[in-house]
Amino acid sequence: MFKRLVWAALLCLPLVACELADTGTDPLTDVPTLRIADAAHNGDQHFYFLPPLAWQPEYAGDFDLTAQPEVTICALNGSGCSGIVSYSTTAESYGGTIRAEPVGEFFHVNWHTDRFDLAVNTVYRIGVQVGGAEVGFLDVMLVDNKSKLRSGGRDDIITLVNGRTAPIKFRIEQGLTSQNDPEPPTEPDPPEPPAIPEGAITGTVTDATGGGLEGITVSALTPGMVNTVVSAAQTQADGTYVLPVPDAYPNVLVRFEDSNMVFQTECYDNVPVVFCSVSGSVLTRGSGPIDAVLHPIP
Repeated sequence: MFKRLVWAALLCLPLVACELADTGTDPLTDVPTLRIADAAHNGDQHFYFLPPLAWQPEYAGDFDLTAQPEVTICALNGSGCSGIVSYSTTAESYGGTIRAEPVGEFFHVNWHTDRFDLAVNTVYRIGVQVGGAEVGFLDVMLVDNKSKLRSGGRDDIITLVNGRTAPIKFRIEQGLTSQNDPEPPTEPDPPEPPAIPEGAITGTVTDATGGGLEGITVSALTPGMVNTVVSAAQTQADGTYVLPVPDAYPNVLVRFEDSNMVFQTECYDNVPVVFCSVSGSVLTRGSGPIDAVLHPIP
């Protein structure tokens, strides 16, 4: 069972019950657990709600008179929180403006509930933002008359009388957690290039404009009268390739071939043929870079 009710106040205000009254039907029997987030309730360590909405906290930080807070009030429902009003330090809204109190070291705005079409037995969230970031919030429930208020402990639910003025007071100190400069995101380290096998032949295959050609088959063949393919690889999107060559073949020919027969290799003596070895010469394992330029077949 969550603790019930009420506005925990240090002073007996017209809209706050100071004694337990005969309430008749209890409007809070089925309400969800209400919440408060500030330094006294495991929130930002430099933000405090103050009486009469909360008990008087203990604090030791330096008051931030230069803060420009905003206060928003919304009605909680099953799908979110519907906005009711927003207060600032620069403009009046529904009779309320946030004012700094240098002597008391707090901020203050009055919520005139009689200026809104509010529902009783409904939970409203009072949120405080600084620089667009929420630094704390407080849930309250509206009741329709003074007799339904109860005095309670520090963790009890806060209730307000609909139609009355609710003073919202809070303290902001220097060093708000939400205002600290976040650590800049660290750029992930670039992926390590794949290891090149020992003895592999590498290079790049491009078209006549220098653009890399993807999907070109690069093969290693045995030299001599009969050329046998001993390994093959495909060029990547940038035209690069890594052609592994088995240890058993210290000397090979390299062939570039477009399986779609769109390009042909420019070989030795600049004679275009469908495939050929680079410069017609035998290459040693590990040679590179061995590049090729392919031209469209006319």
